[in-house]
Amino acid sequence: MSKRKERFVVWIHVKPYVKKYLLNNFRVWDEAWPELVCLDRDRELGTFISGRLQKPGHRYDNRIEQQVRGKVRIAFEITKAQFYRYGWALSPTDERALNRALEIRCETLCKTFLSATFMYIGNLTECIRRFYQTFNMTEEDWPIDTIRKMWQRDKHLPKMTCNSLNFVKNTRFVLVQLSNHGTITETGMKNYEKNLL
Repeated sequence: MSKRKERFVVWIHVKPYVKKYLLNNFRVWDEAWPELVCLDRDRELGTFISGRLQKPGHRYDNRIEQQVRGKVRIAFEITKAQFYRYGWALSPTDERALNRALEIRCETLCKTFLSATFMYIGNLTECIRRFYQTFNMTEEDWPIDTIRKMWQRDKHLPKMTCNSLNFVKNTRFVLVQLSNHGTITETGMKNYEKNLL
């Protein structure tokens, strides 16, 4: 009988769409831990967590409300040495900073996809539906109204349609570019490519 590997984690509350992003890109496949992610493959995020465990910041702890309404928990794997030396919890200031960094990545992912598909389709509702399908999301994860507001606030492309071009090839190109810039991982790109029409 083999001994099960011990896992050392930091639990953090995140928005549902951030959780889906993390599971698609950084999931550790373990039957006992279905929602475990490891950020070691991403240098920036991995360093962020280990650095904040070593030197926690408390600058905005008093200003940050401890509301977790509408958020879900996810476990970030850390090493045994980090667990015993620095602990297993981030300060509210550091947790909020990590959340914001992850939200910016998800927003970049969404805006890039919507901008590219809007040129071909011209219908924002259909673009959002394809975004949900491609990136394994639902309206419960990321409400359509929130995406619309973000689009209206940040859109830079004129309304035009290019229906003659191949949508799937364009989407693959967008995924490769996002992977090259580190927004999504190679594993995430493979997961997302399975969902293309």
